[in-house]
Amino acid sequence: MKVLHVMNGPNWGGSYRFVSQLCERQRAQGVDAVVCYLQGGEVKHRVEELGAPLLSYDPVRTYSTKRERWADIEKGYEKIAREWNPDLINSHLSLSHLLTRRILSRWENKPKWVALIHQSWKQYGYGQDVQKHPWKKYMMMMRYGLGDAVITSKCDRITTVSEAVRQDCIKLWMGKDRVTNVYSGIIPVPADTMPDLRSQWGIPKEHRVIAALGYFDPRKGFDQLIKAFLLFADRYPDVHVVIGGGDIWGDPQHRELLFSLRNSSRHAKRIHILGEQPSGAAFMFNADICAIPSIEEAFSLVVVEAMQFGKPSVVTSAGGCKDVARDNLESLVFQSCNVPDLAAKLERLLAEPELAARLGKAAATRALTELTLDRCARDHIRVYTEVLGERETK
Repeated sequence: MKVLHVMNGPNWGGSYRFVSQLCERQRAQGVDAVVCYLQGGEVKHRVEELGAPLLSYDPVRTYSTKRERWADIEKGYEKIAREWNPDLINSHLSLSHLLTRRILSRWENKPKWVALIHQSWKQYGYGQDVQKHPWKKYMMMMRYGLGDAVITSKCDRITTVSEAVRQDCIKLWMGKDRVTNVYSGIIPVPADTMPDLRSQWGIPKEHRVIAALGYFDPRKGFDQLIKAFLLFADRYPDVHVVIGGGDIWGDPQHRELLFSLRNSSRHAKRIHILGEQPSGAAFMFNADICAIPSIEEAFSLVVVEAMQFGKPSVVTSAGGCKDVARDNLESLVFQSCNVPDLAAKLERLLAEPELAARLGKAAATRALTELTLDRCARDHIRVYTEVLGERETK
């Protein structure tokens, strides 16, 4: 079975890392899987560092319009795909779905096509651009939601990263029988290999850390986490908040907002805002509580990386995190955008160490048995086998 995973864009985030590791795990399970990276830039080397073979197309010229750039990337992608001649293409993210549909429309004896939806269309209503232009909120949701629905109408199967995203796809008539949920997963790492980052952060070992990680994007809700912390900071002088991430598309607007919130508070020394982290696992190993304060979150690899080390979490009610780290089983779930509720759930874990320990123990069990990337890779291969089998019976 030859599978071509297709990604696009010069940025690097959780989805890109996940796809690269998924490809590597599928190869370990006997699938001839390769990543096709379109407009990869320097970040394409990270794919190879994770052990995935790479076929890439890097435009070397500049373009006067976005449409012109897409047309050139489409030509490069089609050349790669035809020369490698896969049995199945697994596309990831909207532009990859669009370009896959276009090149397959011209392809006789074309490969089967599975589209993996990494994000809910709801997330696009809370991005950086919408914060600058609020009137764009529902336009962006409709653009990406209906856009993905139309684009993927020709694919053989749709997979999602969480049940919440699957349900959002079904709401847009993508087809209940066509959409299969396959939870994402991590490659577990031994705790004894993790570095001590607290000394670098300037936090005493006996103090406690609430940690959050991701792009500095309004959707991540990091500003809400800081506001929640300030509601109980006076009562817990040993508690710190550590937020790590990088600017999305190089826009520093949200990071500057976080610095402003921190610097205007009386507890600025206990609010640590860091840059992009080389390892989510190492970052979360050094936390006591994982916080996912997102306005909307399809699936968080960050929370699973924390769960593997027995860290309890407080996660948003909007999206798929609550299905991964379940309320009162592996986490406490707060009502999205409700800062007092977020503060109350965090404070409860701080005040009740027995509860935190119980949730953490259950979290480690779930992460290491049900949320591994090996399991995820097998489940995707099962979908590929079903789709390829459908071709054989027609």
